[in-house]
Amino acid sequence: AMNVTGSATVCAASSGVASTLTVKNTGSLGIAGNLLFCTSTTRPANGVLTQSGGTITAAGLSLSGNISDSTARTHTSVYNLNGGTLTTGPITAGVVIGMPTTGSHSISATFNFNGGTLKPAGNSANFWDANLAVTANVQNGGAKIDTAGFDITISQPLIKFTGSTTDTLIKDGLGKMTLAGSNTYTGPTTIYAGTLGVTGSLAATAVEVKNNAALAGTGSLGGSVTVRTGGHLAFDVAASAGSQDPLTVAGTLTLEPNTIIDLTAAAPPATGGPYVLLTATGGINGAPGSVTFNGLAGSVVKNGNNLELTVTTPTGYAGWIDDFGLALADRDPTDDPDNDGIENLLEYVLTGVPSQSDQTILPDLNASGSNFVFTFTRRIDAANDTTQVFEFGSDLSGWTPLSITAPKASEVSLGPAVGGSQTVTVTIPKTHASLSGILFGRLKVAAP
Repeated sequence: AMNVTGSATVCAASSGVASTLTVKNTGSLGIAGNLLFCTSTTRPANGVLTQSGGTITAAGLSLSGNISDSTARTHTSVYNLNGGTLTTGPITAGVVIGMPTTGSHSISATFNFNGGTLKPAGNSANFWDANLAVTANVQNGGAKIDTAGFDITISQPLIKFTGSTTDTLIKDGLGKMTLAGSNTYTGPTTIYAGTLGVTGSLAATAVEVKNNAALAGTGSLGGSVTVRTGGHLAFDVAASAGSQDPLTVAGTLTLEPNTIIDLTAAAPPATGGPYVLLTATGGINGAPGSVTFNGLAGSVVKNGNNLELTVTTPTGYAGWIDDFGLALADRDPTDDPDNDGIENLLEYVLTGVPSQSDQTILPDLNASGSNFVFTFTRRIDAANDTTQVFEFGSDLSGWTPLSITAPKASEVSLGPAVGGSQTVTVTIPKTHASLSGILFGRLKVAAP
């Protein structure tokens, strides 16, 4: 193992010579700064780094260093990721920071995916920007990218290496990887975990989405797509049907049973449609198993070669939460944007306002007689999309449930409707209390 506190360089010792660094087996190279292919002022920034095993960790990778040389030269560098794991921050091609007296510098950098694993060191919308001086080849060992829980964008095209026959791409790890370039590798693409987003294009690669993984984006896919049982297709819904950009599939889309469509929207979309989410030139086999609307309302259907969404006016919780103008990140049932200790779903049932702290909506207790009497006010229509249970016990280790929503427990009485709400009364005899007269009660609300 070797640890470098600053940056590390792979750099030619003299003109016409390529410097070589090899990491293999269980070797480890940790770099606190950037891994550079030479910052040169007197010779070509030539270097070859071959990783056949072990681990390399760096804050960033500059494939050709920062060139500052008074003499025009040709600078070439190669990273062979044949095995092991490279964990790095953003990948760049380096820059020319000084021009030669005559002529110009020529920078050529190559990154060869050939069986090793690339991991990002953090979130980055510019993890690998496109650069004409760089070629990212996918060789027979394939490209393996594990996003490790981070979200990254790769705009650099992943190129089919000349003569390769198994130039595959594997997306693994939680987090989202977005391919924004024009990718030409043609071997299979397999999404094992997290999300693969495509906003650029893929060539004629067969895409497979495994259980719990997801495919997203608005780009074009040149092959066929198979979504396995438990796999997801994820779509961002536009503000209107006319502005929806579909994901296009040149081949066939195959949806196995129990696949899932995930919908999100930055703002409530216009009602109606159809919003064309995906179009498959080769047709669609199967149908979505379920749809996760995330606050939206409507239906997703297969219509010819399209997957189409029709948006309807939200009802129940989804319609209620829309009334308060909350940010999208504050609209989930488990969110508490006003920090009053009452989650949105409970605010919904108890006729609260999620943006205003108010604990007076919580159940009230009257213990003056022979019973414990709990009362609160609830929205009547909340009984249609939530389950509501009142639980009591003489200690905190055992609870007796009393259903408020149908079938209602005998200890529960419902008052008349007044403006869409009603009083709920739960009566529990004091004989259920502990010997010291203590009884605990709590209201539990869940979305089925």
